[in-house]
Amino acid sequence: MKKTLFIILAALVAFASCQQPEFIYVPDNEDVSFLETSASVSLEGQDIVIPIARGVATEELSLGINLDDPMGVYTLKTPVVAFAKDQYESEIVVSYDITALKPTVDYGFSVSFDEKNMSAAGANVYKVSAMMPLTYKDYGTVTIGYCYPGSLLQNKTYTLQRAEFTTNYYKILGLYGSPTDLEFRVDGENFYPLTAPVKNKWFPSYPLIEVVSAAVHPSYGVMSGFIDPDPEYCTIEGAAGDGTLTVGCKVGFDIYWTVSAGYFGWKTENLVVSSVK
Repeated sequence: MKKTLFIILAALVAFASCQQPEFIYVPDNEDVSFLETSASVSLEGQDIVIPIARGVATEELSLGINLDDPMGVYTLKTPVVAFAKDQYESEIVVSYDITALKPTVDYGFSVSFDEKNMSAAGANVYKVSAMMPLTYKDYGTVTIGYCYPGSLLQNKTYTLQRAEFTTNYYKILGLYGSPTDLEFRVDGENFYPLTAPVKNKWFPSYPLIEVVSAAVHPSYGVMSGFIDPDPEYCTIEGAAGDGTLTVGCKVGFDIYWTVSAGYFGWKTENLVVSSVK
């Protein structure tokens, strides 16, 4: 019994002595790796910081870094990444001029180091997908042209916003008095909803954009609408070639109206642009 216990304890001690931090790869001072191989970044003016690690830190280490920047917008602030003695993790810093960028453009890039310095279990290339977020400002108003039942929401007006530096990205605030904003992109005679659809009990296998109306049906209570995001049922009438909406333009989509007791079914809605700045 004692012999068995001794063997178990010895095995546990040996196991514990082999444990290393998760960024340790193999015991070679030149073995280095990125902790991930890719990432998506929102460009809002901040530097992009990329961690990099090594397996043994008994000596100082300097490693040259390469930047692949097809769009020509980045500056590599750390062309040489340095590790001090006993330092397992360091970082690469990439900067950019946000005033030179536009939304909806993917300013992708990658950083890398010589493969001969790469850990056998690691990665020597780190790819980044990077895009400016859309920033919306008030642009005008839209008025509901038809809603079922029409007497509840007809002729209501809502704020229409457009994303800065674009002509075809829009948002309707609080559609139907709901907490949900309808965000969309105009392209030709169609618009493409950007508001994320969700699963629901009415169409569990076909996610729709849910809006809970501020209108209360006099007989059936709170109304909920489910917008079909399929571009086949999302139309624009009167938009300019670049997607600009002007007074009189119509935004059309199919919406499924429900109440706690049941549903009113699919209806086609037309929102009319009633004013622009």
